Amino acid sequence: MNMFRRPLRMFLKRGMSTNFLITLLTSGLPLITTLVTVPIYISAIGTERYGVIALLLLLFGYLGLLDLGLSRATTFRLSQLQSADRADYLAVYRTSIALNLALGMVLGSLFYFGAEVFLRYRDTGQWFVSEMADAIVPIAILFPFTLASNACIGRLEAEQRFATLAAIGLPGAVLVQVAPIIFVHLFGVSIATAVYGIVAARSINVAAFLIVHVVHDWHVESRRRFSRQEAGNLLRYGAWVSVSNIASPLLVSADQFVLGYVAGPKSVAFYNLGFNLASKLLLLPGALAKVTFPRMVAASPENLDQLANMSVRATAWMLFPLVSVAIAGASPFFTHWISAEFAVEASATAQLLLAGVWINSSAYVAVNILMARGQTSWIAKLHFAELVPFIAVLWLCVSVIGVEGAAIAWSLRVTIDAILMFYLAGMAKSVAKTLALPFCLIWLQVLYHLTVDVSAWVDVGFVLAALVVSGLGAFSTFQSVKASPVLAATG
Repeated sequence: MNMFRRPLRMFLKRGMSTNFLITLLTSGLPLITTLVTVPIYISAIGTERYGVIALLLLLFGYLGLLDLGLSRATTFRLSQLQSADRADYLAVYRTSIALNLALGMVLGSLFYFGAEVFLRYRDTGQWFVSEMADAIVPIAILFPFTLASNACIGRLEAEQRFATLAAIGLPGAVLVQVAPIIFVHLFGVSIATAVYGIVAARSINVAAFLIVHVVHDWHVESRRRFSRQEAGNLLRYGAWVSVSNIASPLLVSADQFVLGYVAGPKSVAFYNLGFNLASKLLLLPGALAKVTFPRMVAASPENLDQLANMSVRATAWMLFPLVSVAIAGASPFFTHWISAEFAVEASATAQLLLAGVWINSSAYVAVNILMARGQTSWIAKLHFAELVPFIAVLWLCVSVIGVEGAAIAWSLRVTIDAILMFYLAGMAKSVAKTLALPFCLIWLQVLYHLTVDVSAWVDVGFVLAALVVSGLGAFSTFQSVKASPVLAATG
């Protein structure tokens, strides 16, 4: 009976493991909605319009990341002040809200005028110009509110209120997937109509975050609405995060922009679906990073090292069998989900990306460590150093190979990035021992699929090997956690 009582107590206390599961479910359940809505989406608006909307959302997400690092700075600063005076604590939060609103107005203006110039001089066809022109204004207006919600999310993460975050974020994520289809069916097929659906869904989600915090703080008497000192603290920490935020999304999404320019929007649709599905596996390390970051900020150097090593092992062993299964099932999945023609273009791309996603997932831990230590400048400098070589290799690969070339360039880049990040975090040797074998097995499976007609039995062998290696690694990690009072206490 004791073997059931302890997990129940841990669940009720909402320890780290429970917060991880809540965060994972919040991020992962919308994937089910994606599997249902994407075929309907493409059928309703066409492959070319879907590619254009994918690029538009990519641009919106990129500009939204230019928040001067305030989102992560808010989590970092509030994690340090959990036991501080409530008025001082709220001063940091309200200062972050004000800074994000002001910055959102600037970014919204830049988006509006930039989109006007793009549509005026880009020869893409009259239907594209007229449909996009109607969508510019609502997207621009949404910027300040979206950035303000980032401050709300940062506060909830610092307070480890992941259940509240899930209660708001999960319905919002599903609504963003469903609303465009509803709007298209109600108001007609166009890019603008689908975008209005996205904007309506995001507006409801942002309003919910703001209302939760207003209700939570209404009883606290504090005249401090804005603190110049705290604004300086947030901006100083966030300065290098902001620099990294400029380069990092380019590193992640330049492949789609280059594809769109070189091969057209249709190629983006093929690549985008493969990339989106492969990158969904990053929900696991992303959830773990969110949960562990506030603890890493408050941890001693010794405890930080233990937590970091546990995070690397947990990430590697969780994703290894999942990636192996996804590589094996990519072609039949796309064939039955979309069509056989679509699978020819998308499956090889997805398999190459999956290999990169696995190694990239472990790099989340290294980034978390550097941010928890306040060494954000190292991350930014590395990302900028990678930018020009990556774009050069990417352009060459896309020009010579096509869609698969973009996947090769992206996976190569994230592999080099992970090695350098772990070196900067002082974990290169220990991590190499953990990741070497699964890394080789994953790439061997991908190469088999790309070069020969692999039978189902070969894939079964790869999957079984992944399960055995991950099982042994998970058992070793569990024993390490049990032996460590620090890790065992985290739940």
